[in-house]
Amino acid sequence: RPTCLAPETMIAGDLTSDSPMLIVGFNNFGDFYTNVTADNLTNQGFTATSVMLDLPSLAKKQVMT
Repeated sequence: RPTCLAPETMIAGDLTSDSPMLIVGFNNFGDFYTNVTADNLTNQGFTATSVMLDLPSLAKKQVMT
């Protein structure tokens, strides 16, 4: 699925590392539930935490592409 603002290190989607994951979302941008994603990863045995950030410069945008 196309993703906006993904770090280059995450593009390959390699889940073989046991490093902790931080799932980041942006307040006021719907359809991405960081807590659900982190919980699902945790349930599969990964260490994952979620946070939501404010990006005031993007607050007027409804869709990010």
